[in-house]
Amino acid sequence: NMKANIETFIARVRARRAELGLSAEALSIAAGMAPSTLSVVEYRRRFPRFESAVAIADALGVSLDWLCGRVDAIYPTVMPWKPGKEGKKDA
Repeated sequence: NMKANIETFIARVRARRAELGLSAEALSIAAGMAPSTLSVVEYRRRFPRFESAVAIADALGVSLDWLCGRVDAIYPTVMPWKPGKEGKKDA
């Protein structure tokens, strides 16, 4: 359900930002985006572009999957595949 994922994304961005004690401006700087872009996200006006969503997740130190509500663990603990040589999936 995309709407639920967007709602989860917004709620988790706000909660994690508060947990870290970051202002919206500080998070936007850490994510390399304009404060107005983050404001649009937090006030549910639109879902961010993929690159912005990744930058927000990185700045908050969490996985994008967690922000979107795809996983419950805030930090990934198990990779879905084991990298082989040169980072490629093992067959």
